[in-house]
Amino acid sequence: MRIQIFGHHVLIDGAMRSHIDARVRLALGRVSPRVARVSVYLSDENGPRGGVDKQCRLVAKLIPQGDLVVQGSDAEWEPLLNIALSRLARKVVREVDRGRSRWSRSNSR
Repeated sequence: MRIQIFGHHVLIDGAMRSHIDARVRLALGRVSPRVARVSVYLSDENGPRGGVDKQCRLVAKLIPQGDLVVQGSDAEWEPLLNIALSRLARKVVREVDRGRSRWSRSNSR
């Protein structure tokens, strides 16, 4: 699984990059063989003025199904990333399980 991290008006240093990488790998560990790539897009619209302006968009490229997208916004990075990753993990697991059940039904006929 390849992880790409992009920032818009956000300084992403090495520590933040490695933290995000570790969190993504932990959240998607069980289904990581079915995930080709995860793109993390972070943006901070108001900059230092604060407020609920931090946005996170996660895009997971599944093998072979396609893309799953999750978005969220919050005032702080840590809870925003945690919520977005848990939502993405649920969506990926659901999609992988659906694919398995479709495959087993089509082969049982």
